[in-house]
Amino acid sequence: MISSVLDIYVPSVIDSLLAKTSISLKKRFGQNFLTNRAIAEEIVGFLDPAKDDVVVEVGPGLGSLTFILSSMVQTVIAVEIDRGLVKILQKLLNHFNIDNVKIVNEDLLRLSKEGSVYVGSASKMIGNLPYASGQKIVINTLEKYRNIKRIVATLQKEAAGRITASPGKKEYGFVSAWVQYLAETRVVRDNLAPGNFYPVPEVFSSVLLVDTKPDQQLKCRELEKVKRFLKCCFSSKRKSLVNNLVNCPDLADIPRNRIKELVESVFKNSKVRAEELDFMKLLKIFTKINSGNY
Repeated sequence: MISSVLDIYVPSVIDSLLAKTSISLKKRFGQNFLTNRAIAEEIVGFLDPAKDDVVVEVGPGLGSLTFILSSMVQTVIAVEIDRGLVKILQKLLNHFNIDNVKIVNEDLLRLSKEGSVYVGSASKMIGNLPYASGQKIVINTLEKYRNIKRIVATLQKEAAGRITASPGKKEYGFVSAWVQYLAETRVVRDNLAPGNFYPVPEVFSSVLLVDTKPDQQLKCRELEKVKRFLKCCFSSKRKSLVNNLVNCPDLADIPRNRIKELVESVFKNSKVRAEELDFMKLLKIFTKINSGNY
């Protein structure tokens, strides 16, 4: 067993821990461990942890964020999909007498009822997220766990770019509008080099800060309707907003000419595309349709 928590940031030590338990990393889980302690501390700092916080950590791995976080909050709910890593992390926690970390050996996107209860007890979330599913994890959390008010997520740079993109940018689309409807988002650490991880990934990373909006502001009973509406708006990026809305199942009872008139009345341009409009402007159309004022 290692002699210091600092050892978990050393690639040779990581290799040794994995070898002793005959564990091989699984590419499908996107397992790249953070090996820069200073950056790990910086990432935890973005969460603004408090002593009474219950925090969900997604994909703790060998604990590069976990050990820092556990000394600053009441409880860490560590959701880890890999059984082998769970065994190592639990041994490390026991070795260093850390008893405020609860490990949930599940996939965050497919939690059991018990796992959901644990996640439901938290108000913040943090994680070095898998590149393949990081964006999906952020969206899933915003949709299903309204108790979580802040997320700090390390993502592939391109994924963070899609989430924070503004109208007119190539990356801007449904994901951008939907997440920005649900939360305030910004990149707080950009161009995190591959060399800060082990194994070294082939891409750069960004640290994304997400602060959720109050439920009363979102009128949560309408979330699914808003989501379907925004998906329709962006269903074909090359088409005008009118053409996309005409093909929206939820608007099937509204004649094309009425949709065109509605878009014209709001934007003074019936040929405008969704990619030119932020979610607030798109919601003007949704609000009029939803209120029957069309």
